[in-house]
Amino acid sequence: MPSRVRFAPRPQRRIALSASVFESYANIKDELFFNALEPCLGAHSGPLAVMRFEHNQTADLLGKIAAATELDSARVLAKQMIQATRGHFQKEEQILFRMARQFLSEDELASFGAQWAQKRTIVGAS
Repeated sequence: MPSRVRFAPRPQRRIALSASVFESYANIKDELFFNALEPCLGAHSGPLAVMRFEHNQTADLLGKIAAATELDSARVLAKQMIQATRGHFQKEEQILFRMARQFLSEDELASFGAQWAQKRTIVGAS
């Protein structure tokens, strides 16, 4: 029997914060990193299209979790989101970042890192 427990406001705020953090991460990566790789990899198919699709999928799942009124359905959605993001990060680490090292110069990668740090307001990352 599914739990019919409404979320307390605190977990809902945490979900909203997670969604905001994820959206910021996805937007910065898309703006800086994906756009730099588009001339080499294309935008409408291949790795970048998959990455963008997965960003949208994760944002959609976060929205569904936030809207869930039953604890059991929220847990199922959270498990789906965790699986999706783990797969996404694995693809980034094993495929996309390797491609970036292949197609982008050290200067471009360093510039990307500095811009990322500036947008994320990381102090001392120059």
